[in-house]
Amino acid sequence: MMLFKRCSLATSNLLGGIVLFCAAHTTMAAPAPIPQVEPRIIGGEPAPVDAWPFAAQVMVEEGGFSGFCGGTVLSSDWILTAGHCVVDRNDELLPAGAFQVITGTHLLMSADGTWSEVSEVRLHPDFFVDRFNAPNNDLALLKLSTPVDETSVPVAALSPPPGEPATVIGWGLTDPDTTTDLSEVLQEVEIPVVSNAACNAEYGGIITDVMLCAGVLDGSADACIGDSGGPLLVEGDGGYRQVGIVSFGQDCALSYGVYTRLSEFDDWISGITGVDPEVPEDGDDGDDNDGGGGGAFGPWWLLACAGLLLWLAPMRGRSRRGG
Repeated sequence: MMLFKRCSLATSNLLGGIVLFCAAHTTMAAPAPIPQVEPRIIGGEPAPVDAWPFAAQVMVEEGGFSGFCGGTVLSSDWILTAGHCVVDRNDELLPAGAFQVITGTHLLMSADGTWSEVSEVRLHPDFFVDRFNAPNNDLALLKLSTPVDETSVPVAALSPPPGEPATVIGWGLTDPDTTTDLSEVLQEVEIPVVSNAACNAEYGGIITDVMLCAGVLDGSADACIGDSGGPLLVEGDGGYRQVGIVSFGQDCALSYGVYTRLSEFDDWISGITGVDPEVPEDGDDGDDNDGGGGGAFGPWWLLACAGLLLWLAPMRGRSRRGG
């Protein structure tokens, strides 16, 4: 028997803020509904104001369904985020009109940022949620209706090796014991890249070659709820490059975090956006598809808090994807 923990963020008029609702459900062989990936910044610190100018906030509102995810500016008119951030609880693609993107600010939902409508949503065609509720090929692109004048982030053509320091950023929860607030200020934390083999030892064999793991096992640092869709970054000659997208994890800071491995999707990204991946000149990066994909899966906790697709309406006791 597996125990899946589902979490959703919902706004509450009574509390005047965001409330996190969690419910534990048991299931036998049948998979629970879509995974609510749980990404978050634990053990980090507020990022300097201009440290990550390409950081984006992705907000969703459609038919009483509302959510929040991170993202990154790839070019003046394209935003990169997680695939589970652009689908509803039934895995149906949400319309472009459901999204707003905020760029140019390190503050949560700040009026000082640039607020943009979205004209097109491109979910990776091979996106799916496996029988263990883990999202695969978890990435999407949002085309902005009006180009923005913001610094973009290069996408790395190669994945970093195990042990390489990486940085994850986001506005997600900063305390795994809290159930209320996203961070008002963009957070950052440094964590090491982990091999897929080591990661699969924690996840029972579900980590595939299109996934990248990073983090520590002592609970001191991780992404958390609200960070889905945000970037995992490594530093090299010329600055930082994005190597992953926050995807899912086992609760906040209970295990390694799992990210979409962008080196596996550079052709798809460049084919749509025209943005070519960058190969590092220092040779520090090197693809670490060390196997570890597939295999049987034992009992585990899968946190499904997709970039937080939140309920604006009452929960009605139903579990929702991404929120």
